[in-house]
Amino acid sequence: MKSLVLLAPAASLVAFDGTKVGILKKEQETLDGKWIVESIVRDPRERGPDEGVRCTISADAVVAKLPSEDKPVGGLLYRIDPSKKPKAVDFWPDETSFGKPREVAMKEPPVLAIYEVQSDTLRVCWAPLEKRKRPKEFASKPGSGHSLLVLKRQKPQRQKQ
Repeated sequence: MKSLVLLAPAASLVAFDGTKVGILKKEQETLDGKWIVESIVRDPRERGPDEGVRCTISADAVVAKLPSEDKPVGGLLYRIDPSKKPKAVDFWPDETSFGKPREVAMKEPPVLAIYEVQSDTLRVCWAPLEKRKRPKEFASKPGSGHSLLVLKRQKPQRQKQ
């Protein structure tokens, strides 16, 4: 009989059996790190002004910074489900800077999205909050309301000796 393990990634308790814990941890390690927005396609626009935004992903949060600044300009809380096909992710605004605890923010309806990591590329496609349907493919077709974000893993800079 598989034992039930409780994980508490900062904001939520989720029950998983022992094998799913390992898969979730490995997937989280794949996402953790520094990423740079390469492109964003929004319906109906072709390109957004967000290229170059730097994102740091860790544990259950994403922090975004403008290309030329070190001060965060926004953040998200998220929860992944790598068992889904395509892999699923739910996002909530990180409102802790506005005095709201994470537990409160994550009780709001999430933005439903899918994601995939291939080598050093992370693709995320999400539906607008009012659609309440998770995208099924990585595309932003006219009329869909979907947005497609492509990020590249930031390579660590070598130290000069």
